[in-house]
Parts: sequence; C-alpha cells; structure tokens
Amino acid sequence: MIQIAWIHLNGQEGKPMDAVKALYWYEKAIDKGDITAMPRIGNLYYQGEYGVAKDYAKAAEYYESYYENEKKNEAYLDNLIEIYSRGGYGIIKDKEKAKYWKNIRIN
Repeated sequence: MIQIAWIHLNGQEGKPMDAVKALYWYEKAIDKGDITAMPRIGNLYYQGEYGVAKDYAKAAEYYESYYENEKKNEAYLDNLIEIYSRGGYGIIKDKEKAKYWKNIRIN
C-alpha cells in the first residue's frame, strides 16, 4: 500500500499527482500494521500541499506515534521541533516540547 501511495503522491504510472489519495493509501497501510507510513503522513500534514491542509496537530500526532513505536532518530524530528517552536495550525507554541524533541534529535 505504501507503493500505491507513492504512485499517487508522485504522479507515477499515468496517475495524476494526488496527495489526498496518497494519504488514503498511507492510512490503509497503517491499518494493516505498516507504521512506516506514519512519518510520511506527518510530512503531508506538515507541508500542507497538493490538497492536504496544513495541520501541525495531526503531523505531530503521526510523528510522535512513530517515534513511540520505533524510537528512530530521523529527519522527521526536525519537523516536530519546528512545529513546537513555531506553533500554529492546531498547535500551541511549546518551547519545552521543542527542547525535548531537540534533545532526542541531538542524541
């Protein structure tokens, strides 16, 4: 299902670029237990492009859930730090949370 999402997200195999359909397929992948879709969904909400509304609250939810499951220190944590540093789009600015995620990112 991740592959189907990728096809829609990037306009591959004759399909037009459609982030909303990609989001649908990423969510289906999570329903089937593929949590690698979580940061990808987070990225869609973080960027807020191609038909998916920018929503930092949803992005943070997916990023944090992925971290809780995988404990991977990856680039998506930079987005999470930015979300809490900046605030807006459903998130209240929270310097303590930004600092918490920054410490994880550094280590």
